[in-house]
Amino acid sequence: MRLPLLFLLLFSILQADVKTYAYRCDDGFGFVVRFERGQTWLFGPGFGEPLLFIRPGGHGDTLYTNGDTVLDLQKERATLTRKGRVHAECRNDPRRAIWEDAKLRGVDFRAVGNEPPWILEITGDRLDLYEGYDRRHERFRATPKSDAKKRETVYEAKEGALRVVLRPGPCRDTMADEVYETRVEIFRKGRRLRGCGMALH
Repeated sequence: MRLPLLFLLLFSILQADVKTYAYRCDDGFGFVVRFERGQTWLFGPGFGEPLLFIRPGGHGDTLYTNGDTVLDLQKERATLTRKGRVHAECRNDPRRAIWEDAKLRGVDFRAVGNEPPWILEITGDRLDLYEGYDRRHERFRATPKSDAKKRETVYEAKEGALRVVLRPGPCRDTMADEVYETRVEIFRKGRRLRGCGMALH
């Protein structure tokens, strides 16, 4: 009992040290900031490679610098100065940050649904399904099979434990008021879950 508990404790500590923010500025520019184990990464269009800030300095430890890039970060708000151009009044979008976090974790496809709430993340041949408000987690393995005539891609785990069908959208999540590119159906234990998703890579 002690060994699994130690692993769970270590995992929770590592996850607590990872945080992703997705900012949208008044001028329409968007960028992502990720804190991960003492490092701060900045991702944005036109950057080429992501920028790494080792530690903040000045302005109450909210000012991050890397060459000609300066990031003044106040968690939910930020100002980014890059090559002399200032992107001000940037605000974190928590919903978008969740999708950006999944992308940075290497997830290829993510989908969500409601009533009951569920989340599906596909990474290669691995499918992670989270259900309910307590996010009960199950993991499956399945190789995708595409049918051009039906315009669908199907993942089916062994012995029919899980079947996921992806079809072209658009697909509207009415609760989040978002439109996604893919319609998703999940068949599990005699139930059918419907939702929306999109590719992250």
